[in-house]
Amino acid sequence: MRAANLDGPGIARGTALLLAGTFLATLLTVTLSRWLVGVDDRAADRRLYPMFDRGSGTSSRRPRGLFDGVVDTWRRTPGDLWSKTTATSDHLAKHFEFVDRWLGETSPLAQHLAQSLQRWAFVQLGAPNEQVYRGRDGWLFFRPAVDYVTGPGFLDPRALGRAGTRAADPRPAIFAFADALRTRGIDLVLVPTPVKLTVHPEKFTTRAIAAPIQNPSFAQFVAECTARGVMVFDPAPLLVQRARDTGEAQFLATDTHWTPAAMRAVAQRLAAELRPRLPERAPTQWVELVLPVHNRGDLAAMLDLPKDGERYGGQLVETCAVGPNPTTPWQSDPSADVLLLGDSYTNIYSALELGWGIAAGFAEHLALALQRPLHRIARNDDGAFATREALRRHEGDPLQGKRLVVWQFAARELTRGDWR
Repeated sequence: MRAANLDGPGIARGTALLLAGTFLATLLTVTLSRWLVGVDDRAADRRLYPMFDRGSGTSSRRPRGLFDGVVDTWRRTPGDLWSKTTATSDHLAKHFEFVDRWLGETSPLAQHLAQSLQRWAFVQLGAPNEQVYRGRDGWLFFRPAVDYVTGPGFLDPRALGRAGTRAADPRPAIFAFADALRTRGIDLVLVPTPVKLTVHPEKFTTRAIAAPIQNPSFAQFVAECTARGVMVFDPAPLLVQRARDTGEAQFLATDTHWTPAAMRAVAQRLAAELRPRLPERAPTQWVELVLPVHNRGDLAAMLDLPKDGERYGGQLVETCAVGPNPTTPWQSDPSADVLLLGDSYTNIYSALELGWGIAAGFAEHLALALQRPLHRIARNDDGAFATREALRRHEGDPLQGKRLVVWQFAARELTRGDWR
């Protein structure tokens, strides 16, 4: 399968020339201001520049120029033209990342000008920044999530080769984890949570593209996991169908995460899939309390734009808090026979620091749908590694008495996660 070809937010040639000219003018202004103020560039270079030729002593350190670095990278990279080109592209990205850091950390004027330029370009021209793309109808998209959908297959040998020493292939870690659980009579269930572009491409591009759209390697990944006895529950088809049937968005417009209603629907469908794998027990009764929550999305916060209330000002949602009674919030139960490992998709309506409510998240509604206690271990970031590390460091034996481990992680982790 080829990567998705989306005519998403782009920059016309005239706009690109305008941005380039403005950027060069910014550099010239900053250079003049630094000369007038008298900043010690050598100290900044020693502190920030990661690309030095290292001789026998520190006095022989010499900054490598951009051209020298490109030539050296091309010569030293083995393999075909594709490998050399991608390695050179990575080198250029690191070089320009240094320029950005150098300007930001050594010149307050540069930092102010760059931020002002970025805000103006994003709002007026739709130019993406380092983390966020502007979609249609006021929607924002997380750039790594877009890269997951539109980039090469994460199991492509060439893509894996580009990762270098980073453990990029998710299969060894997942299969080893599943095998370790199986020795204790515990089944592993994966819930790779789709990114919003997978479900709502119409909010990103004007092209008619049938959802869901996934990374080219996703189907192969699911097939290999299934062959190894690991159940994969993919919420994407359910969310796409809900969007068609109800006409409602399944994701927050200015946030990376799903809506409360979409999350509850996924919890209910997953519970139906899990029940045959669990022993019967007396149902646990929970109550729900409807609570409206208004918050500004995490993508809007990344833009560092004025909170103007008209553009990316916030969104009102209706959450359903869960608990044994209306005054007591749901609590994780370490003695439960189901363990949920999750990331911010699990925590979005549970963790107070995320600003979208409490006791109304994925764990709470999965427990409600299963009508049984649930043990939750969740971290807001790095769902590929952080939750497994938290499990390893957990006090006592968190797997004691477990029948199922449900591992929820953002699907974009398949392309950029830490799969040690």
